[in-house]
Amino acid sequence: MKLTLSLLFLFLSIVQGLNPKCDVQDHSSTLQVIHVFSPCSPFRPSKPLSFEESVLQMQAKDKTRLQFLDSLVARKSTVPIASGRQIIQSPTYIVRAKIGTPPQTLLLAMDTSNDAAWIPCTACDGCTSSLFAPEKSTTFKNVSCSAPECKQVFVYIGGEFGRIMLASWFCETLKCSFC
Repeated sequence: MKLTLSLLFLFLSIVQGLNPKCDVQDHSSTLQVIHVFSPCSPFRPSKPLSFEESVLQMQAKDKTRLQFLDSLVARKSTVPIASGRQIIQSPTYIVRAKIGTPPQTLLLAMDTSNDAAWIPCTACDGCTSSLFAPEKSTTFKNVSCSAPECKQVFVYIGGEFGRIMLASWFCETLKCSFC
């Protein structure tokens, strides 16, 4: 039964992907979920992948994510920096979301392993081109460095494969610029 449902879901996903609607609807509360290999995705591979290649890539990413989540359950983090970057920068799904007032449309990685949504903002050096501009939003508020969310975040600094530092140290030293 599970196999039948899985195959049905896979078939429907493939059929839906054959005729995607990439245009942005102008509804006030829309969350468009886009598979990373979709023609609508800016992160799609430069050359189309075969079905087998796409499944193998998804499997490799899922294995890395599972190792990371396993380490969280064991209350220790054993993921090397390169794998952490792979988790963050190789999403399976991305979403087009409107954030702030007035709304700013951003493409974000959909992360189901975290209860916080971290949004790249204009104060972020080296981030993607899709940035939230807090100065243009009337509803934006900085996260206090003493907030629990700030204390549980690890920050990558020092270049592409730099050191990991606790966000509390980052807050005290660099004045916490999380959006």
